Amino acid sequence: MKKTGSKWMALAGLAVLVMSSSSAHATWTFSASGTDAGLGDGTKLAVTSNIVDSSGGPKLSIGGLYAANDTSDNMGFASGAKWVSGALVYYGGGLGMASDGASQPNHAIDNSGANTESVLLHFDASVILNSVSFGYVSGDSDFTVYRYTGAGDPSSLVNVSPTAMSGWTLLNNYNGGSSAATNSLSNTTLGSSWWLISAYNKGFGGSLDQADDYFKMSAVSGIKCTSGGGRDCGSQASGVPEPASLALVAVAIAGAAGSVTRRKPMA
Repeated sequence: MKKTGSKWMALAGLAVLVMSSSSAHATWTFSASGTDAGLGDGTKLAVTSNIVDSSGGPKLSIGGLYAANDTSDNMGFASGAKWVSGALVYYGGGLGMASDGASQPNHAIDNSGANTESVLLHFDASVILNSVSFGYVSGDSDFTVYRYTGAGDPSSLVNVSPTAMSGWTLLNNYNGGSSAATNSLSNTTLGSSWWLISAYNKGFGGSLDQADDYFKMSAVSGIKCTSGGGRDCGSQASGVPEPASLALVAVAIAGAAGSVTRRKPMA
């Protein structure tokens, strides 16, 4: 009886291992590169490539983008506005930009003043992005998330109108609140290797208030997409293993059950 119990315990461990390996959660935390940002305040540029997490998930590279606001009323993008590359700076609370000034709070990712600023993320595998963490917030922290669903390399987003981004699909506009926090994206199935996280702008649609949103992005979290061609990853993110994993567990259970039932009782 003791050996039979041990076999079932080992089998249960195998099932847990197979199920958990199909949906390992990862967090990518941002840091400073050690290179002076050149702003005269001692801050450093952010690490922008080969960002890894402790679980060995996909590597991440990041870049900064900004587009001109309609400064007459600060209620959208300027006519003919294009995304432009901008340097990401690492501050105490996370990533910031100084496209329209390095003084506090303009050193954050923000939509106030001349520009709306954003962070472009490129994973080396498709990822279901499910949370964004802010280590600093001033005023409010409304933000917008897009994922790339088109064909080919979307790095040509630079110099593309932020109101007509071909191949990009809006995930949602989010009210991030007025304090530093981890914000859930309520995303359990939708994956991509390219993501855009921007301070909110009326030009993206939605009904949030475009006024004084400032945040520093400290980390993002997600799950590697292993099914669905990198766009719709099924139910793996909610803890349901893929069909192949379920089949493997079922075969193992069936084999162990057969072995137990064939064992003769000890005299």
